[in-house]
Amino acid sequence: MEILPLKQEDVPSVKAFLFKVIEEDFGYQFNPAWHSDIANLERVYLQDPRSYFLVGWNGDGSIAGTIAIRKYPNSFPEVNHLYDDRTTSMVVRHFVSRSQRNKGVGSQLLKDVEAYARESGVNTLYLHTQITIPGSLEYWLAKGYKVTLDTKNQLGTVHLEKHLPRVE
Repeated sequence: MEILPLKQEDVPSVKAFLFKVIEEDFGYQFNPAWHSDIANLERVYLQDPRSYFLVGWNGDGSIAGTIAIRKYPNSFPEVNHLYDDRTTSMVVRHFVSRSQRNKGVGSQLLKDVEAYARESGVNTLYLHTQITIPGSLEYWLAKGYKVTLDTKNQLGTVHLEKHLPRVE
């Protein structure tokens, strides 16, 4: 697998991959409130200097997985007080194709995006996941993320963070 930053020419295939995984794993289609960043990949991830999007490519040109970070959006009132949007980034769109799961694809993507964040001066990575996704919470905990809030809401949303060591 080769991991590369998102390029303009890859946007259509990356969008298709993201929506396919969302439908397979979550059982729903495009929702503008939840997926506006995907609909606007170019603006959100290619034009914003605080964003970084990685794509893992299989040797046959298919997508193995994705991960991105973007500036913390201050859109979660229950945890906003915990984060400084100048030094916090949100981990998003960390998806691995079903055929590539449990092969280290997700771990390598995460390692690479964490290294980029650290080198870019990010102090904290924030994310949220749903406990209804089998193995998701366990994955993040195993990668050193700590729960900051379990909302116990209908979606099973759990907020997590990881403080990154400073680069000297």
